Amino acid sequence: MLSITKILDSLLDDNLDDFIKLTGGLDLSGVFDVSSNNSFKYPEELNCDPSYLMVASYFGAEKIANYLLETVGSINHFGKNSYPYTITHFSCAGGNLNIIRKLYNLGVDFSINTYSFGSFASREKCEPLYWAFQFDHIDVIKYLTLHGVSIKAIQLRPIFQNGYLHMMELIDNRILSREFFAEYLLTASEYGQSNILDHILGNLEIYDPCQSVFRRKSIFSLLLDRAIYSGSLDSVKSLHHFYSQVLSQEKMNLLFRNELWNSAETLFFDIVDYLIKIHINDFDILENNLITSAIQCDNTPLMSHVLNSHQSIREKLNDKFFRHLLVGIPFLSFEMFKLFPSNMNKEPIDFSYEIIKNVIDSNNLELLKEIRTYGISFETITNKDMNKSNSFEFLEFLDLNGANFEFSPDNESVISVLSHGTTCNVEWISSHCKLSNEHVKRSQCLHHDSNLKKPKFVHFIFDNVDDLDLSCNPYILEKMILHPNSLYSFDDIVKTLDKKAPISDKIINFLLRCQNQNYVRAMVRMISKRNSSFPIHLFSFLFST
Repeated sequence: MLSITKILDSLLDDNLDDFIKLTGGLDLSGVFDVSSNNSFKYPEELNCDPSYLMVASYFGAEKIANYLLETVGSINHFGKNSYPYTITHFSCAGGNLNIIRKLYNLGVDFSINTYSFGSFASREKCEPLYWAFQFDHIDVIKYLTLHGVSIKAIQLRPIFQNGYLHMMELIDNRILSREFFAEYLLTASEYGQSNILDHILGNLEIYDPCQSVFRRKSIFSLLLDRAIYSGSLDSVKSLHHFYSQVLSQEKMNLLFRNELWNSAETLFFDIVDYLIKIHINDFDILENNLITSAIQCDNTPLMSHVLNSHQSIREKLNDKFFRHLLVGIPFLSFEMFKLFPSNMNKEPIDFSYEIIKNVIDSNNLELLKEIRTYGISFETITNKDMNKSNSFEFLEFLDLNGANFEFSPDNESVISVLSHGTTCNVEWISSHCKLSNEHVKRSQCLHHDSNLKKPKFVHFIFDNVDDLDLSCNPYILEKMILHPNSLYSFDDIVKTLDKKAPISDKIINFLLRCQNQNYVRAMVRMISKRNSSFPIHLFSFLFST
């Protein structure tokens, strides 16, 4: 049985004798399927049923590659499914200069971008030299450029992505257009390559002599934003140093102030500490950006670090400030909520009406349950405080814990519960509020198809809404009469007609086409007794005998 692992071992060791023994009788011009072997990981793009020569070139197996070139007789540029990746991509990724030289002397063209061979691929990765840049094979790059292969901007992303500072000598402003330069500068910032940022920003006369990139106002915030999310403090410092030279103090402070908001979404404590240091004398900025953002995105670990590491901030957390926070910002978790009292070293917090109302408005039932453990009372909460809550669980919890509910037709919580059509919830709310036609009308609960599929819900509404008026709802009778598998009885139709439900043209046409004359005759008699506008003359043929 063929051992893929042993063949791969021979390639890694460039052991030609073992390779010949292991591959005896095999078609060496065909595919070498290594996809089933998890011991060796190709770049995803190159894991595409390559030929034996491609694999040998990738592993830098010089002896085996020469043997294959002599044995196969002609260069198999492609594997079975390797389009658009060819022997040029594999050999540049492998980086063996002798194999590159051999292939070049045999006429292999390393300058062809194979993007047109497979549109699914990335255009930049279809450049053979891209792979030499990706794996830091600078000797291969120098050899190929000496032999006429041009360095293009599209190949250069790996330098900025991986921080290959020693490769920067290969490029200048003649290669990088304004668009590519801006994109790659952002790439370096995104990957936290501070060495690249320092080098470029210190040598703009080489890479961007006209400083055209920095004429775009957005580039300053984009670079800083990506540096913060990369977690590289050195990159943030590098940009701060550069900005201090080219921007006014006012613009720079504004820029870093805005980035406080983004930093609060991260767990990069060192970057946050650095930004705090910049604004330490302006607590309003820290409150409105860093603290507010951390609370809104529920970043409890970061907020805990800030409060424990910065005494000057902690000292500002007086009762007035804390009350302002609780009333103005919806807390997402009890962990964040209780973090502040523990750092204030004050008496247990007074859960005022405004604070409880803020928690209700945030629809955070779990937080409401947690603060209930402090022994607070919800007696100050009324139905008027529930207009932003659409949760039955909220209503039930507050009701059981002392809230003073007197529901009215304009209360959004009643409307929401009716609209959802859950019978048990409607039964509960009806015990606190006399349901009226105004409730039904505003909630549109008898217009929703999902609710009309629940006879129990409809029956409850019929039985408990004394002034129910269906004169503006033709849909409910259509659902009862026209649906082939109707869940409603003849008595239900009678009750609906008694509630003044109108007869639509759809129902009339249905009855005129119905083949069951006994059914139609009974329906016509029943409808005409309760609806004086029903066109009974259209059905005179049923009563002619």
